[in-house]
Amino acid sequence: MNKMFRKELRLSSNAQLIVFTALAVLMLIPSFPPAAPFIYTIAGIATVFPRWLANHDIEYSMLLPVRKADIVRGKVAFTVFYELLAMVVGALCVLIRVFAIAPMIEAQGGGISQFDILTSPTIGLFGFIFLAGGIANLILFPLYFRNPFKRLTMPPLLAIFAYIAIAVVGTVVIAYVPVFRSYETDGLITQCLTLCVGALAFLFITWLGSHISVKKFENIDL
Repeated sequence: MNKMFRKELRLSSNAQLIVFTALAVLMLIPSFPPAAPFIYTIAGIATVFPRWLANHDIEYSMLLPVRKADIVRGKVAFTVFYELLAMVVGALCVLIRVFAIAPMIEAQGGGISQFDILTSPTIGLFGFIFLAGGIANLILFPLYFRNPFKRLTMPPLLAIFAYIAIAVVGTVVIAYVPVFRSYETDGLITQCLTLCVGALAFLFITWLGSHISVKKFENIDL
């Protein structure tokens, strides 16, 4: 599976995916919807699927001395890599925004609007982002591997819409439930629990999507 993952990184990565992943730096912008940058990452991942079809990637992969399951897991690992990369970039930008940009604005006499306070990214927000990414993977891969030789528009769209729906819910919760913006003891505990639950849900749901995809792909007579 590691070899298939490296193969995907070398052959499936494209400029659009890399640029969309790099848009996680939009987290630096005050008042910018905090979960929005990661929508670009899912959209960038969605562009890879028609490329696989156009390049006959599945046919090429089947010529290699690997199992069908390894092909699926390599593509899932490739997707997870870019999702986590976007989250790491976003988290670093949040730290810069909170500890560098916000103090600089205040030092120069600029005020922080109520909207900026409500939309300020928090630890708990990343729990919702993890959950949204897992749900997107659960939709995307089983639908794709049901018939990877057919051009499919609906799976990427469903994955993006599901991600947007959960991201919107997370943003609203962060904005209007005070404990999700508090860094007192109760707030930190709640946010850290949300992050841990979201991360575990991401791992389990993505594994479930991978497991279902393997079953579907193995049933295809190539």
